[in-house]
Amino acid sequence: MLITTSRKPSNRTRTFCQSLSRALNSRYINRGKMSMRNILLKVNELGFSNLLIISEKNGNPNTLTFYNHEGEQLIILEVSVALKNIRTNINHEKLSINCQIDELRDIIPIFDLPETESLDTNTLIIKKQSNTKAVMEFIDDKGLTTNPLIYIHDWRIG
Repeated sequence: MLITTSRKPSNRTRTFCQSLSRALNSRYINRGKMSMRNILLKVNELGFSNLLIISEKNGNPNTLTFYNHEGEQLIILEVSVALKNIRTNINHEKLSINCQIDELRDIIPIFDLPETESLDTNTLIIKKQSNTKAVMEFIDDKGLTTNPLIYIHDWRIG
């Protein structure tokens, strides 16, 4: 998956993008003045099947919009994020996904990760959270929650 931002992102949004790309073993590029058409050309040039554009509000990441390589919108997540001051230690060869929310199961193929029942190590977990609709958390190779932590407040499919 190729990850980029809306135009003129804040430092916090760029830091989040870098952290997310490390966790997912994806590629993050600075958008600069690239149009959506140019971004999609870059997605196809680099051989990615999906694109994630991260938008912000008041300098904080607040919307994750997923597209396929043809530019069709797949899902929009309204989010808030937390970045801990720790290094991401995920074994990308073993990274898998566990989605515990039926309404978000459509998101699984976007990440191109094998599905797992395990919650122990190297897992992206999407689960219910009491103060938000859901949370996405990454469990590293030591079984610890690592960067980034993504609180999902709402979502829209396509």
